[in-house]
Amino acid sequence: MSEEDFSLIESAEEVLIPNDRSIEDQISNNYYIEEYLSLFHAKGAVGAMRRTALQSGLRSCRFRSLCWRVFLECLPESTDERVAKVNEYRNKYESIRLKYNRDPRMAANGRGDHCPTRRTEDNPLSQETTSQWNQYFTDSELRSRITQDVIRTFPEIDFFQLPTIQEVMVNILFHYAREYPSIDYKQGMHELLAPLLFVIHCDHQTFLHAEEIGLIEEEIKVLMDPKYIEGDTYYLFCSVMERVESWYDNHSIQTKVLIK
Repeated sequence: MSEEDFSLIESAEEVLIPNDRSIEDQISNNYYIEEYLSLFHAKGAVGAMRRTALQSGLRSCRFRSLCWRVFLECLPESTDERVAKVNEYRNKYESIRLKYNRDPRMAANGRGDHCPTRRTEDNPLSQETTSQWNQYFTDSELRSRITQDVIRTFPEIDFFQLPTIQEVMVNILFHYAREYPSIDYKQGMHELLAPLLFVIHCDHQTFLHAEEIGLIEEEIKVLMDPKYIEGDTYYLFCSVMERVESWYDNHSIQTKVLIK
């Protein structure tokens, strides 16, 4: 780490951590900030991070999920671009979420408000591919299929039996399937998603503890904001899928069968 990095840590200790904190809390908070700076701000940090990962040295890392995002190129190595890129991804996910969660019983009027849909040719019995109702029922079936797998995810681990976590997993897999229809959802994807979500959640819990005892690094606050766990996990999952999508791509599977 550079002298500038160490100065930042010293400043955090002397100025931004209240004096009435316990010695243990102050030390814990300093370690948290120091670990972040050493991983993401020190000269040659990313190369060192990769070497540490290859030696299984990230298992106890408080920023393991951020390291994964750097490795999978959904988080820039450049410190100057990190926050902007994360905000860009989060805004994109919000757009995806709104695009695929429309209720056909509601239609936008000229003011942009919502009102009940008038009786038109587009109705619940319509079989037209452009029908909102047709897509609505197709989406419901997709969510049901995903849910059947999600509720069976690592049943021995309580974390994955939480309704809120299961809902996040279903949402991520549903939005992925809708964004990548050529791949769709395939059985087994939930098991790729599960460890990503678990590690991000664990990092968030560590962050919340550090924040409670005096975390002050604004960049960390943005990158580790638990409010965006669904969107952040979605893009990490998409990055993983870019590397393994041939396992699930129907065309690739058919090609392999023909070759045999």
